[in-house]
Parts: sequence; C-alpha cells; structure tokens
Amino acid sequence: MSETLIDRAFIRRMARALEEHVGMQIPTRPMSELLDELDNTPSLLQEQFNRKIDMKSEITLQERGSSSYSILRVRRIINNSVKSHGELTITEKLKDFLSFRINESSTQPYVENLRVENGILRLMEMSKEPYSLLGRMTTYEDNSKEDLYVTTKPVLVIPNNPLPQAVNEWEDSLILREIEHFGFRRRVSEEKYARAMSG
Repeated sequence: MSETLIDRAFIRRMARALEEHVGMQIPTRPMSELLDELDNTPSLLQEQFNRKIDMKSEITLQERGSSSYSILRVRRIINNSVKSHGELTITEKLKDFLSFRINESSTQPYVENLRVENGILRLMEMSKEPYSLLGRMTTYEDNSKEDLYVTTKPVLVIPNNPLPQAVNEWEDSLILREIEHFGFRRRVSEEKYARAMSG
C-alpha cells in the first residue's frame, strides 16, 4: 500500500512559518525546491518520530549590507504527535557527535535532544499542524581579520507555536561557536567568541 503524501495546503503554511521563524524572506529557487521535496515526502506513520528530507540544496540568507551570511539546511520533518523516546546510550551519543562534526548537514544530535525535551515536545503537541521542520543553520562572520567566526545552531519550526521564545532558547542552548584560522576550526566559549568578535 502506497503512503499518503503530505497535504499541499500544509506545505504552504509551513513555508510561511519557516520565513517567519528565520525572520527573512527565503529566495525563490531554494524555497521552491524545499516545497517540492515536502510535496514528495510521505506522511509519517503514527509511531514515527521523524523522517529525513533529502533536500540537496542549501538556503543562503544574508541581510543587505552585511558581510555575514547564513546557510540553512532543512533536513527533518518531525511528527508532532509522538512523545519522548528516552535518552541515548553513551555509544549512540558519540556516534551522533561524530556524524555532526563530519557531515555539515547532519541534524541527528538535535533530533535526539528533542526526544527528551518535554517542554518543546508539549509545544509540538499543542500545534494544530501534524508536523514541524528541523534544520541546521551555520552563520559565517568575517571581522576583516584572518579569522572566520562560525556559529552553528538548530532551527526548529513549529507551526502556530504559542511560545516562540521557548524554542529560541532551546536553539540558543545548542549553539556551537567556533573560530576558523587558516582552515582549522576550534571551539570556543560564548565569552571568548564575543571578545574575539569585538576585538
């Protein structure tokens, strides 16, 4: 039996929710590719927590007049009706971490974090829509020195979210801050990152 595809009206609502969440209009071509990918994504089964979105393109976001830019990779559709699945083992967490560091589009650690974030899961349950979107956004900032400043964070889009601040706080709690020097990146604290950017 063939699986049901996701409703097109929902896809249009999700597109608006995504732009509202990132606070910028997404360029036409990548948005069109994302909508096509969602249009060809089968609905999740009742017990499934998430499904990968095999979208190959990346969405570049840049404010006019700014030297910084962000790359948004939308990679998962999340079932809003599925509750927590419990924590991973240490081995599973290590596997996810290595995947995240090697693959710039990986969102698996974010998925596993969501499984135990009861507050966020409740917000997803409260949504009138069946699904949410999960992606990964990497922002590059050049302070005109030899170093490149890089932050990576999850992007979780819950349609009709009554508490967007709670989602923003969850995303910010998982920010990875790095400084790239001659092609090599090193992780730094929030305080060191802020000092380096202002120096």
